[in-house]
Amino acid sequence: MLRHVLIDTQESMDEVAAQFRKLMSLPEQNATTSIRDQRREGENRGGLYYHFEGGRFHYELLRNSGVSIIREDHAAPFYVWIHTDGPGDDQVVDEMARHCIRLLNGAEIAAEGCD
Repeated sequence: MLRHVLIDTQESMDEVAAQFRKLMSLPEQNATTSIRDQRREGENRGGLYYHFEGGRFHYELLRNSGVSIIREDHAAPFYVWIHTDGPGDDQVVDEMARHCIRLLNGAEIAAEGCD
């Protein structure tokens, strides 16, 4: 199942976040009070990261530093981890990851999927 979208760019994380927010038509603040601010810090997330909410989906933009979820041997400097709160959403998450890849590539931002 596809849950991670690698993003290969030389842009800063803030610039990537702004581009991702725009492409995905995401609001500038999250609806959930505890994660209203999208720009966040977390040691378990490798430092600076972004957490976006959109519908039933959560998108976490992370630096590929080997601290977080995917293996560090991927060359892309960033990735988006896509997840939902509900069980059994594997197929829906997979489709959303593919949609993200299409949008990013369409905007000439190199992106590919990673399990």
